[in-house]
Amino acid sequence: RLGHHVLCVKGELCQCGRRGCLSAYVDGQAIAARCGLQLHEITDRNFWLDYSEWLSVGLANLAKMHGLKRIFVGGGVMKKNFF
Repeated sequence: RLGHHVLCVKGELCQCGRRGCLSAYVDGQAIAARCGLQLHEITDRNFWLDYSEWLSVGLANLAKMHGLKRIFVGGGVMKKNFF
């Protein structure tokens, strides 16, 4: 999966067993597990600013590596309308 490219070598533990994968920072289940809260309970603006930064960096890397012109983002976090 594309979400398992590493953004931070000594980063958060991912579900795949590696550390620092994009999914460890932007996947809804990973966020809930790390924070101990459901997504709708996370109201800290700084958390969501950090989230958007990780997502932006990860998507920019994927676009560059694979020559992508468009990326469609979906899933639980996007459905929550936090942005």
